[in-house]
Amino acid sequence: MNFVVFFLILALYIVGCIFVGAQLSKCIPNKFGRRLFRLIVGIMSSLFFIHRLVSPYIDEWINRLLYIISTMWLVVIMY
Repeated sequence: MNFVVFFLILALYIVGCIFVGAQLSKCIPNKFGRRLFRLIVGIMSSLFFIHRLVSPYIDEWINRLLYIISTMWLVVIMY
């Protein structure tokens, strides 16, 4: 049951990030800028999970920086 809830929340998060990235990329006029923006959105979207995986193995200041960036990205997606 917990796996079902986890994958449901993960699927909603992925769909939300794709939607936000697609809608915001429409504001960028050139094709290269849109691709670069989508790449940045993809990296930012996966940064939360990357942070969770590598946090025991990295320095404290990098861990703190990744935590701040990833949580701010979650706030942007929720907004």
